[in-house]
Amino acid sequence: MTLTIVGSQLGDEGKGALVDRWGGDADVVVRYQGGDNAGHTVVEGGAEYKLSLVPSGAVRGTVGILGNGCVVNPETLFTEIDDLRERGLDPDVRVARRAHVIMPYHRVLDGIEEEVKADDDAGDAVGTTGRGIGPTYEDKAGRRGVRIADLLDPDVLREKLEYVVPQKRALVEDVYGLDLDDDDRA
Repeated sequence: MTLTIVGSQLGDEGKGALVDRWGGDADVVVRYQGGDNAGHTVVEGGAEYKLSLVPSGAVRGTVGILGNGCVVNPETLFTEIDDLRERGLDPDVRVARRAHVIMPYHRVLDGIEEEVKADDDAGDAVGTTGRGIGPTYEDKAGRRGVRIADLLDPDVLREKLEYVVPQKRALVEDVYGLDLDDDDRA
């Protein structure tokens, strides 16, 4: 039997809670989209686990998969896995090779764009978490993003970064009028 829980909107709509409620007996729990922004708390055996990226089934010995539609911050992924291991669990988390990577420049751009939107007269600030989710999806849609598989091939990674980093620098300097060399965010 397959049980699929699909969210119909962006943001916190309780998908994690539903997966926790109905996914307890699952063999595999798959995240098909999203990143490490919202997070959820899982209670298992009286212990509380706070996760923002790792699929919740990981605390129950279930295989967790971050699918192609996910955007992955490696730092968050490794921190959550390490935290679970420190608490005596052995999480089996797998990441799709085609999932996109949240790069440090995505987080910088997320913060800059939010500041600019908050400062304009229309007050169009989105209220993002500043974790680079939106800018990473922009790069995915624009076919210039870095994928998990690219991290495994230094030549491909270098080629992609040599293409995209000058674009990001130009965006910050030419569009937003900031000097990254003098900016603490860089």
